[in-house]
Amino acid sequence: MKLSNEFYDYLDELPEKWEQLPDEDIRIIKMHALAGVEVGKKISYERKIKPINIFKDGVLVMTANRIAEAEACVNSKRDSIYKVLRGERRSVKGYTFEYAERGGCN
Repeated sequence: MKLSNEFYDYLDELPEKWEQLPDEDIRIIKMHALAGVEVGKKISYERKIKPINIFKDGVLVMTANRIAEAEACVNSKRDSIYKVLRGERRSVKGYTFEYAERGGCN
């Protein structure tokens, strides 16, 4: 089963221990709806890791391998970083973010 990018984006926004949330939790219900799977049934997925480029004043500072690493680098909450990645916010503490391209030479 191929899951949408929206599913993976939502999965990244859930707490790390989301598996411990009850099936009645609205976040679990939404996740199952995005996956097209009945609540209570197991969702089979492979977690996508999206590297994130972190910029300060337009200069690439680093590429974080995952959102938690970016969060630690700029000492900010992941929700704020996601808002920049989605274009809902310009920056966080002077940093901007964009998903890094995978593989190959640019």
